[in-house]
Amino acid sequence: DVEWLRRQLAWWTKRCGICEETGDGQSGHDVRQCWRPESEPAKDMIKAVEAKIEFEKYSGCYWCGVPQEICNRWEDNGRGRYQRAEGGHCQYQGVLVGGFFGLVYGSKDGAVERWVARLVEQGIHAGSMEELARHLGRKQQLEYVESNQLV
Repeated sequence: DVEWLRRQLAWWTKRCGICEETGDGQSGHDVRQCWRPESEPAKDMIKAVEAKIEFEKYSGCYWCGVPQEICNRWEDNGRGRYQRAEGGHCQYQGVLVGGFFGLVYGSKDGAVERWVARLVEQGIHAGSMEELARHLGRKQQLEYVESNQLV
């Protein structure tokens, strides 16, 4: 649901999935700024995905991946689509990818293994960065908005 996603994005702004999983409370930093050694695999994955991902048309903001309905860089064009908002900026730049991989890699209950298994079930070769990035950028419907597989 779109409102749930809005709340999650706001909550995960300046929060690190690695530190949150350790029970340290609000971390005040994104996983990219995390000092913990166990954050390194997440940082490596974030860099690799951000370098390769190409969001399908209308699957979200091309800069942050957030649905255009939510991102301040976009505005309704009056015809059921979105256009760039003059002076608009992504208010959640890095939050979607950082939060996603921070949670996947920060979880101590086998989240990485479950995520990889789910990808394999969908026919995605998780070892191929190109294939993974293509999958994550694919469009999907989220209630009344179009989004991508990161959501």
